[in-house]
Amino acid sequence: MDSDNLPDDINLVFKGVDGAEAECFISSVIRTARAEGKARDNDWIVDLVSSGMRGGALRWYIELDEDTQNDWKLLRKAILRQYPPEAQPPAHSLPPTIPIPAAAATPPNPVSST
Repeated sequence: MDSDNLPDDINLVFKGVDGAEAECFISSVIRTARAEGKARDNDWIVDLVSSGMRGGALRWYIELDEDTQNDWKLLRKAILRQYPPEAQPPAHSLPPTIPIPAAAATPPNPVSST
């Protein structure tokens, strides 16, 4: 299948901007395959994915081995590995927090009674 055989309302594009775009693209591919009754049609899905690649993502895709390009399970893993989520620092690498005790109450002023 080439992009000319896709229904007119399917226009999935993946440019390889970041992990969020990768996740959105994969979800869109899955939803589209289900909607078209092609959820188990590996060849249809990998053709859909390849037709949506643009820019840096297309260049990366072309360099993938043929087995990965032709297997949706391998391809989606490769996409997520290449475009990981934005890094969050691990909890153990955060600076430690030191509790600061509350200030003691000011003692009352002694009043002289003369």
